[in-house]
Amino acid sequence: MKFTIHFKTPGAVDYAIRDIIQAEFGRDCWANEDLPQDLDHPFWDKVVMQKTREDELEEFVARWVKHGEAVSIEFDMEAGTATVLER
Repeated sequence: MKFTIHFKTPGAVDYAIRDIIQAEFGRDCWANEDLPQDLDHPFWDKVVMQKTREDELEEFVARWVKHGEAVSIEFDMEAGTATVLER
C-alpha cells in the first residue's frame, strides 16, 4: 500500500539554510548592526558569498519543496520506503 502525506512547514527551510550558512561562514553578517561604510571592506565580500550560497541552497531545495515550505512524501509500506516527491 502506498500513501502520500503533504506537509506545510513555514520557516523550516529558511531556518535550515540559515544554520548551514552559519556553519559555513560563522556569524551571520546580516545580524551586524555596525556595517562598514567602505564598500571595499572585506565584510561585503563575505555578504556576497553568503547570499550566493543561500541562493544556491534555495534553488536546490526548490526541486522538492514548493514555495519554501510545502513538501510531499510518498510512503510505500510494501517496500518499506519513503520518497520525497518532486513538486
